[in-house]
Amino acid sequence: MPLSDIKARKAKPKAKQYKLFDNEGLFLMITPTGGKWWRFKYRFEGKEKLLSLGTYPEVSLSQARQRRDAARKGGYMKACASSLPETGYLRIWDILGDRRRGLPAIIPVSRSTWYLGVSEGRFPQPVKLSRRISAWRVEDIKKLIE
Repeated sequence: MPLSDIKARKAKPKAKQYKLFDNEGLFLMITPTGGKWWRFKYRFEGKEKLLSLGTYPEVSLSQARQRRDAARKGGYMKACASSLPETGYLRIWDILGDRRRGLPAIIPVSRSTWYLGVSEGRFPQPVKLSRRISAWRVEDIKKLIE
């Protein structure tokens, strides 16, 4: 039975994290601290993968379903690209997502895969903003997605 918005809203934290399943790999993970995270479980090249789609209630059930459908069709990255600013810089957590900050991934790959791709030239090179801070131009990320 698919998940309803009422069930998602009324979900309370327990001693251990638990999941409320929707369908087609989408579920809401409730943490002991009260966080509610949308996750999409899928298989790629025979391996199970998990994609973060945002936090509830910032991302509603219908939005999570739309993001799941876009990811299933391969259009997830293009859907995320439309929400990016026209110019500026993106830090690594803006691109790959960060669970602690509640940021979904624009490009769903691991950090090691990302940095390997940067070193091999498959992904754009970062720009040094300061001695310790690197970022990527929004324009470069949009070109990569399109």
